[in-house]
Amino acid sequence: MKWAVFFLILLTPAALEAQTPPVEPIPPGEDRIASVSVGQPAPFTGQLFDPLTALRWANWLQQYKYRLELDVGKEREMCSVEKAYRDELLAAEEKRAQKVEQDLFKRLAKSEKARLMAEEELRNPPWYSTPVFGVVVGAVATAVVFGMAIAAIDAAVVE
Repeated sequence: MKWAVFFLILLTPAALEAQTPPVEPIPPGEDRIASVSVGQPAPFTGQLFDPLTALRWANWLQQYKYRLELDVGKEREMCSVEKAYRDELLAAEEKRAQKVEQDLFKRLAKSEKARLMAEEELRNPPWYSTPVFGVVVGAVATAVVFGMAIAAIDAAVVE
C-alpha cells in the first residue's frame, strides 16, 4: 500500500503535464505582422513591440493561462480539504457535546434529592443572605459608628 501511494505521488506531476489544454488565440483573428525600420511610419495604429518583447509577452500570457488553471485547481482542492476538516471537527464537537449533555442528565437524575434541595435553597435563601439582613446590619453598624464618634467628640470637648 505504501509503495502504491509513493508511485501515485511520484507520477502525478508527470500525468498533469501530459494533459495540457489546447492553445486558443485570444482575441481570435488573423495576425498582422509588418516589418518597420527606424524612422519609417507605422503601417497601422496600435502598439509596436520589438521581437524580444513580443516573444516575452506571448510567453507570459501562455504561462499565466496555465498558471491560472493550476492555481484555481489547487485552491479548490485546499478548500475541499479545509471543508472536510471543518465538517469532521464539527461532528466531533457535536458528539462531545451530546456525551457531556447525557452525562449531566445522568448526574441530575442520580441526585434528584440534591436538585430538590438546590431549588428549595433558591426559593428560600438562608436568613443571612436576604437583603433585609444586609440593611439591618448596615443600619446597626452605622448607628454604632455614629455613637462612637459622638462619644469621642464628647470626650475630647470635656477634657
